[in-house]
Amino acid sequence: LMSPSNEERNDAETAFERLCKQPETAAPLLCGGMTQSQDMTVRGLTAVMFRKRVNEEFYNQLSAPTQNALKSALVAAVENEQVLSCRGFLCRILRPACRRPTS
Repeated sequence: LMSPSNEERNDAETAFERLCKQPETAAPLLCGGMTQSQDMTVRGLTAVMFRKRVNEEFYNQLSAPTQNALKSALVAAVENEQVLSCRGFLCRILRPACRRPTS
């Protein structure tokens, strides 16, 4: 998604949109990118992408165990993130996720 090539970027965006149509698959992958990458840019970009995609419709398609795992992973990510800007991105995701009741 960060490629200077328009064709590569378009392909990546198409693949990302396809992935997001499968919330049970997308949520853990995006969460992993936010928490496991050693690259601060990847963590920040993944957090922004996650925040833009995880709306009520997306969230409600997740099973209760996945919702709970997502909340737990986000809390742990906020606690462990050392880069302030990335922590801010994570907090912006965590706040609305925690307001939603588990299905």
